[in-house]
Amino acid sequence: MSILSITDLRKNLYKVIKNVVQMNEPIMITNKNSDETAVIISQKSWEDMQETIYLLSHRDARETILKELSKPIEEGTELNWRNGA
Repeated sequence: MSILSITDLRKNLYKVIKNVVQMNEPIMITNKNSDETAVIISQKSWEDMQETIYLLSHRDARETILKELSKPIEEGTELNWRNGA
């Protein structure tokens, strides 16, 4: 994660936002006058985090995900994405 001062953010806001979106890398914004910080993330990152939180907050989904992740990849099922099967 890159770190940027709030002053530099003001000077380069468009460039910073464009970089966050294109590189999908968050930027931490610091304020020299306090310990407060903020993070700028892309919409994709935000949506991915919200989906993860949603899935992990439901016990059945969480247990299914953890069970499937513990299986060797050889036990998985190959999906045909063209016809949805």
